Amino acid sequence: MAYRTTPATREAKRSRREALLRSAHEAVAETGFAAASVKAIAAGAGVSAGTVYTYFGSREELLAEVFQRAAAAEFAAVRDAVARAAADGATDGSLTRELTALVHTFARRALAGRTLAWALLIEPAGELIDAHRLRFRRQYADLTEAIITRAIDSGQAPDQDVHVVGPALIGLISEALTGPLSLEGEAPNLLTTVTHMCLRAIGGSP
Repeated sequence: MAYRTTPATREAKRSRREALLRSAHEAVAETGFAAASVKAIAAGAGVSAGTVYTYFGSREELLAEVFQRAAAAEFAAVRDAVARAAADGATDGSLTRELTALVHTFARRALAGRTLAWALLIEPAGELIDAHRLRFRRQYADLTEAIITRAIDSGQAPDQDVHVVGPALIGLISEALTGPLSLEGEAPNLLTTVTHMCLRAIGGSP
């Protein structure tokens, strides 16, 4: 007789898969991708190491999904903060509000979880994660390009090639965080300095 899944067995499989993803996320947030071993991830989920391969084709596949979920959550937080700032400034121009929301949300979340942020932004982690990383950088660049376009249309910034400047600002923000992410404590004036650099870069007023 052929084996048939039931709602209970499907739920059990889903729960074990989610437990593995939670354990892997916790491992990456604590130690980064390189030190997140299959053995440690399996132990954190309360299963054997071999069980990992029942749900994921490889360690790299598991960690790539961890990256995708974590990066999506970070991007959603930044995107929503920018949207709120845009709505708040709809009547009197919102360039400064939007860029401040982007920089402050991105940086504060990164500094609150430094190891995870380092893993998401910088840590070498293989081709699968590199592909996801490029896709999310593109999403951040699209968000920044939209901010600059609105600023140009409203006269808050001079005309410029947003497809060049947008990705450049994301690179600026990421690079500015590289040093602080490796240090304890918050770098003095980091958020204000980076926000002002971004505004000056596009010809806005700090």
